[in-house]
This record gives sequence, C-alpha cells and structure tokens, in this order.
Amino acid sequence: MHPEDAGVVGKRLANAALLAALLFGVAAILYAVRWW
Repeated sequence: MHPEDAGVVGKRLANAALLAALLFGVAAILYAVRWW
C-alpha cells in the first residue's frame, strides 16, 4: 500500500466517523427532545 493510498483511506475513514458522530448527535438530540 502506498502512503498516498493510506492518506486517502484515512481521510475517508475520518469523514465517515464525522458523519456517524453527526448523525448520532442529531439522533440523541431528537431522542432527548421527544422525552423532554
């Protein structure tokens, strides 16, 4: 594996983790508001 490929994969993983965290945050907020 080339370093460039590792960088691309790392960037993709970071984006996926960020998106997952964002979705989790939105779900948590909606869940909290529903039971307010």
